[in-house]
Amino acid sequence: MKALAAMPGDQALSSAFPEELDLALRRLAAALDGLEAAHQRLAEAERQRVEAYALIKEERARLAAQLDAAVARSEVLDLANEEVHRRLSQASHHIRAVLSALEPDTRDG
Repeated sequence: MKALAAMPGDQALSSAFPEELDLALRRLAAALDGLEAAHQRLAEAERQRVEAYALIKEERARLAAQLDAAVARSEVLDLANEEVHRRLSQASHHIRAVLSALEPDTRDG
């Protein structure tokens, strides 16, 4: 705002109460300047908030994609683990069968 424009009738008022009117106008101008500065600070804070929200939203999407990929990989690894366990169990069973067939019969004593 910085400067107030002269209003019609200002001359009559300023001649009647020159100091009071001048002081009041300066206080009004200072108040308007403060209000304008506060508005600019709020506008800047809002711009920064919107920018931060956009970054958080972008980061959330990236993390969600990473989580989805990790869950899918975990599921694949779980299936592979189950298959390995099944195959090891089968191999262990076959090895025991072969070993028991090769051992002499100790029951006949």
